[in-house]
Amino acid sequence: MDAIYKNEFNRFLRHPETLQEVFYTGVFIRRDPDVFLPCPFGQVFRQSCIKMEFDAQHDSVKLSTTVAKNNPAEFTEIHHVGFDCMSRQNDVLIQEISECAGTTSDPAGRTIAIISDFDTLRLARHHNVTPRQVHLSALDQNIWPLRYLRNFDSLTPTDQIKLLETRATVIGAGGLGGYLLELLARTGIGTLVAADPETFDETNLNRQTLARTDTVNQFKTDTAAKALFLINPAIDIITHRVRIDPGNIDAILYGSHVAVDALDNAEDRLTLQESCARQNIPMVHGAIAGFEGRVMTVYPGDQGLQLLYGHNKEEEEPSAELHLGVPAVTPAFIASLQTMEVLKIVLNRGRPFRNQMLHADLENGRFEEFILDV
Repeated sequence: MDAIYKNEFNRFLRHPETLQEVFYTGVFIRRDPDVFLPCPFGQVFRQSCIKMEFDAQHDSVKLSTTVAKNNPAEFTEIHHVGFDCMSRQNDVLIQEISECAGTTSDPAGRTIAIISDFDTLRLARHHNVTPRQVHLSALDQNIWPLRYLRNFDSLTPTDQIKLLETRATVIGAGGLGGYLLELLARTGIGTLVAADPETFDETNLNRQTLARTDTVNQFKTDTAAKALFLINPAIDIITHRVRIDPGNIDAILYGSHVAVDALDNAEDRLTLQESCARQNIPMVHGAIAGFEGRVMTVYPGDQGLQLLYGHNKEEEEPSAELHLGVPAVTPAFIASLQTMEVLKIVLNRGRPFRNQMLHADLENGRFEEFILDV
């Protein structure tokens, strides 16, 4: 079993009374071994009475309720997330990974052992495990998934394993959020959670990387799940088609190692920071307007956004983004910085922008760091 979900399942078995704390639930099931599609295996709703069933034969956990859903628009989709019936230390799997591994030369001329996506998916189907578990087993043997070869040297096998074992939650799947989700998926974050209640419209086409003419009027989270699956089928994707609020944010963030703010208003940002503080989760803040943007990392216990907005969640004036607009270069740049902050947090490397804010003025080529009065 994947460690995160195994821990959740065991917690529910030991403490069934905690089920009342679960705001969103669904069906966690191993993906079909013959069909790798970004289809939701479960749709989950606001509920207050939950029943859990463990199906050992099909290696799944089903959470159901007798309470009718409140709002059809507010649900979560679980995309190809499941319990693995084998540990990545399984001897047979390890042997077969070693046998099918090839070698290639990187641009520096070094010979590196690799495994292709084709072999990854084939072994996952054969052993009834997720492709992510195959990648983890390969990296344990210093065999690089070919898709991550160009991470080599910038990241060690241990670093790549750490990323694959990480669960990152991105709140917002529009301008910043779309770029963030794509960058994190390509880098190899193992579990991505995305929350956004909106659909794409034509005004998003100028800057939101997941917005295309064929995705207009589609929910942003649905589009994100399909796009991310095609980018990296070896990661798990969970989407929440909701706007965060004090009643749902704790459940959305549960189990995350890092959260990323891709929002556009102070109220939701402060709600996100408060939940991160309660659950001891670092948060990466980003904001954009015109050709300018800012980035800041907030650890539990930091004042963070309260130094920018105060404690009042009610904004007196519309955000600068509404006045200045957002050209495409700005979210692409700021999302890249936010992604790097995630890597710093997860890998414990470099210097995060903690208790300081980086302000970027792309039009004038000016980048300034502001030390916050903590």
